[in-house]
Amino acid sequence: MNNEGFKGDKLTYPEGTTLWVLCNDSFMSGWGRAGGVINTLIFPCKDLAQANIVADNARRRGDQKYVRIVSRAPRLRGGHYYQVKTIDEYPMWYKYGAF
Repeated sequence: MNNEGFKGDKLTYPEGTTLWVLCNDSFMSGWGRAGGVINTLIFPCKDLAQANIVADNARRRGDQKYVRIVSRAPRLRGGHYYQVKTIDEYPMWYKYGAF
C-alpha cells in the first residue's frame, strides 16, 4: 500500500474505507519530507462512528489543524505532503478518548 506522497501520486486505502479524516500536522509541516509544504495526515475510516472518533482525537491535539471528515477519497493538491495513517499502523488514533 502506498501511504505517502505529493500531488500526482496515487495513494491507496484499506478495503472498506468509506470516509476519510484529514488534518494538517503543524509540528511536521515545513521540514523533512514535508520541507516547504504542509504535512497533511489522512486517516481512512470504515464508518461515521470511527471517523468521529479519529476527528475528535485529532481536535484534542494541539499540533493538528483544520480537521475535517470527507466522503470522497482526498484529491491531492500542490503544497502538501500526504501521509495515510491506518488503524493497523496507528491504532491509538482510532480509540475513543486516546488524546
